[in-house]
Amino acid sequence: MSPAAPDPGMRVVRTALRVLESVSELQPVGVSAIARATGVPKSSVQRCLVSLREAGWISSAPGDPLRWALTGRALAVGLRGSA
Repeated sequence: MSPAAPDPGMRVVRTALRVLESVSELQPVGVSAIARATGVPKSSVQRCLVSLREAGWISSAPGDPLRWALTGRALAVGLRGSA
């Protein structure tokens, strides 16, 4: 039996989570720094950032619209997970 082909949807989810983790470690952080830290192409990083922003996980850093930071949503999820 051959192994199942990787699910492209799961690859996208893993990439978004890598980007989110990178934002949490480096915030405030720009697209190029995230791409370097994760090895993900800048175009893919940018798409992930837009999706994460639309979902409320990140926002532009105060005073610097080209850098990203976590929102309180990530903290809230983390606190629920540690309870």
